[in-house]
Amino acid sequence: MKKNTKNNRKVYRLAVYGLSASGKTCMLTALAMPRYSHPLGYTGTWQPIDVDRADNEAEQQLLADSNDEMEKAEESLSQGQVPEATAIREGHFIFEY
Repeated sequence: MKKNTKNNRKVYRLAVYGLSASGKTCMLTALAMPRYSHPLGYTGTWQPIDVDRADNEAEQQLLADSNDEMEKAEESLSQGQVPEATAIREGHFIFEY
């Protein structure tokens, strides 16, 4: 895990690894869904990434795909269904909470 500061806030970068169908997408999606606020004001809400901040077209596509993947998974979980398996692809999805 790597900690940076960005706009006066702490930013932690982490990777989630696991076997196929082990619940990685469900865990990340559950974090993105609405829930009760923490009494001390801590947050962990998913923030759709601004695609326009990307440096090039490939990065823009990756950020757009990341947003789309999270939205599809969130819709599935909110309907009581398991999200579709994440397709194996080149590049990693990026989510910000």
